[in-house]
Amino acid sequence: MGKWDDLLERILRGTSNANIPFDDLCNLLVRLGFERRTAGNHNVFRKAAN
Repeated sequence: MGKWDDLLERILRGTSNANIPFDDLCNLLVRLGFERRTAGNHNVFRKAAN
């Protein structure tokens, strides 16, 4: 498995929620197809409906 697959599995298992770096989480969401919008220090992720 790759880095992103491992990270996704850890998140879905719920075993290391506090140990996930914010940048890694953001990059994972973008790789999963989410659009990232940043306003100031707020990050908003949105995924278009199919």
